[in-house]
Amino acid sequence: MNSAVDRSTTSRSSHQLYFASLFHPGRALCFPCDRSGEVQLDGLSERARNNYFLARTTVGRDYGHPIVIALENGSPH
Repeated sequence: MNSAVDRSTTSRSSHQLYFASLFHPGRALCFPCDRSGEVQLDGLSERARNNYFLARTTVGRDYGHPIVIALENGSPH
């Protein structure tokens, strides 16, 4: 479950909701979102949805508090 950033779920959103791993530096889960951090769950694959719920329920134990990252031309800025 501790996978590198899942770029397959970032699609064409202008922002990402980024959950950094607390125990594995450089590893994180991220999901396409709007500028306020809202993720459209219907647009995620089943695996991405499960990872999103995992990250949200383990904030403070396995993952840090999420941050919203603005994307520029499809990559983090």
